[in-house]
Amino acid sequence: MGFFFRKKETTLVEKTKLPSLLCRRLRSSVWLEHWTFNPGVEGSNPFGAIQMKIIFLGPPGVGKGSIAKEIEKEKNIPQISTGDLIRSAISSNSAIGNKVKEYYDSGKLVPDEIVIDLLKERISNDDCGEGFILDGFPRTIVQAESLDNEIKIDKVISFTVSEETIMMRISGRRICESCGAIHHLINIPPKVDGICNCCGGKLIQRKDDTREVIKGRLVEYYQKTEPLINYYEKNGNLSSIDVEGDLQKNVRDTLNVLNHKNSKT
Repeated sequence: MGFFFRKKETTLVEKTKLPSLLCRRLRSSVWLEHWTFNPGVEGSNPFGAIQMKIIFLGPPGVGKGSIAKEIEKEKNIPQISTGDLIRSAISSNSAIGNKVKEYYDSGKLVPDEIVIDLLKERISNDDCGEGFILDGFPRTIVQAESLDNEIKIDKVISFTVSEETIMMRISGRRICESCGAIHHLINIPPKVDGICNCCGGKLIQRKDDTREVIKGRLVEYYQKTEPLINYYEKNGNLSSIDVEGDLQKNVRDTLNVLNHKNSKT
């Protein structure tokens, strides 16, 4: 849902009533002759589109999460992970959270309609006023179609990288048992072997970060998720970015695409 303006008597629009990005452009409270802010009401908008609803696609280990965290800071839009949504729902003890817990405890996949309900609830929060980044959803064509029925996505970015780079990135990853900080034996090495740079906790390798598990996850990605590339390409809102480079370069390339979101690369 976009933000629109409709004509009204000359009105003083307060800074707090506008999305923060727009406020930064307007600086302090200003007079907007004949315009008043109306979220979600279609009409003419003198400032152009404000929201940026984005999907990040790519195989495990491509760096979607790391790039999303940097874009989150740069664009002031939240990274939304369906895994985080599910864990949050379970801990909430709400009606929908209890439903999710039943599936989770039985080892079953949470149905798409429940995931989308959680997503709709999440993006109704104030911090999604300027948009959001979906990281890890959708994973299948069926999920993408269900999502399209509920939310208009502005931009989809497909990140590409070689399998060998994926293996290096994931198998070299180490997680702090205490604070959850992510390290990498090559890219973000611990100053002391096996010890977290942030809190001094113990670094571990997750069971699903081994080469054998990664190969299985890649096969599943190619079968179920990769077809989304053609799906969104047909929709005309897909861009592809090669992310063999370092994080800084990958973030710069991603920002360049988002700042020219109608272009294809």
